[in-house]
Amino acid sequence: MPVKKKSKAAAAKKSLAKKSPVRKTGSIVQKHHIPAEPADVYMAILDAETHTAFTGAPATCNARVGGAFTAHDEYISGVIVQLKPGARIVSHTFDMGDWKPTRTESVGSDHVFLWELPGK
Repeated sequence: MPVKKKSKAAAAKKSLAKKSPVRKTGSIVQKHHIPAEPADVYMAILDAETHTAFTGAPATCNARVGGAFTAHDEYISGVIVQLKPGARIVSHTFDMGDWKPTRTESVGSDHVFLWELPGK
């Protein structure tokens, strides 16, 4: 009976698994003070007209779970995954540059980001 040779892909996968162990993650906490009321920050992110006014670049937003949004003349785009009015915005396939999310989850090649406003 002939001996089967391992495919190059199987060998590469096994080698990669040895070099990249599965890592468990814990909580990520980041605090950033924004000198504004949480409700104002929330609306500045989700209201396209307000967002456009404070950034000076066109924005769109369908402010509902499943709604699409764009910012900076469509340079940024994504989908809203979860909303807690005035307190929480969770989006998919998007980040907010210098304002790092409270939490990030990756599923395959997709990313989900959570931003929470302090005190909510």
